[in-house]
Amino acid sequence: MSSTKWGILSAGKISHDFTVCLRSLGKKDHEVVAVAARSLEDAKNFANKHGITNAYGTYQELAQDPNVQVVYVGTLASHHLTVGKLLLENGKHVLMEKPFTLSAKGAEELINLARAKKLFLMEAIWSRFNPVFKFVMEQIAAGTIGDVYHVNAEFGLDLMEVERLVKKSHGGGVMLDLGVYTLNAISMVYNNQEPLEIKAAGHVSTEGVDEAVTVALKYPNGRVAVCSSHMRAELPNECTISGTKGIIRINKPFWCPTSVVVNGETREFPLPPIVDTCNFTNSNFLCHEAEHVRECLNQGLTESPILPLKDTLLLRRTTDHVFRQLGVFFEE
Repeated sequence: MSSTKWGILSAGKISHDFTVCLRSLGKKDHEVVAVAARSLEDAKNFANKHGITNAYGTYQELAQDPNVQVVYVGTLASHHLTVGKLLLENGKHVLMEKPFTLSAKGAEELINLARAKKLFLMEAIWSRFNPVFKFVMEQIAAGTIGDVYHVNAEFGLDLMEVERLVKKSHGGGVMLDLGVYTLNAISMVYNNQEPLEIKAAGHVSTEGVDEAVTVALKYPNGRVAVCSSHMRAELPNECTISGTKGIIRINKPFWCPTSVVVNGETREFPLPPIVDTCNFTNSNFLCHEAEHVRECLNQGLTESPILPLKDTLLLRRTTDHVFRQLGVFFEE
């Protein structure tokens, strides 16, 4: 079976980490054939670092490269809709870094285009492919902690110096960047069911982005969830799942964990080996996400069975609800 031919769109920190993981998986299965950035110099520097043949100073050039099969998009969130449409229109499969888009309307536009073109499209929520989350879902399905009635997820760090978070023009704010992970964990536990009610409270900056948010979600049959995100203070950064027979605690950092405690018993999961250093905590786990994309493409799938597009759309509808309550508005 031939290797999957990747294009990398943007030469930022997360694109570096994802490319390191692709290189770590080996050229037999994954080959990075092109990179594009907003400047040709940035693209060339990235290509030289990672041994990539083609470097482009425009996204259009990468979209039109016939050797590129699937593109990892690591641009600012504010560019996701435009870039996604460009790639899909040019026949490329797309792995879109979270947040998929800024709104449900934008998500629907990309999803409809991908389906019309019969192309693979997936949001890059790497938690879904983390072995800890796989284990947690198996434990819940097995009834280890009984019936689940409460989920609490928190993600907060001092990130006020991070430009992409504080600027509205970049698609900033804590909900789309960190809150995606808290909502994803809750959605996974509750089988991606639509909440009956969503109540949000938070603080919005003078720039118009959310800096701190707490969301309460009500589900059928007595089930509830709470999630908090903060860019001014570090939170416990754990996820707790409470059932009638016990508790699961996904340890810090819960969005990319290496350990979990089930009814007092700790289970450890090793990081995959990688060939270079990464920028973000436990980025090694991006290897699992990349492997999943390759498996889907080899099976001729246009959606992931683990993170289908309906689940991404649910997350966007939920953040839309939160933003309306906070008074946050994005032009996409």
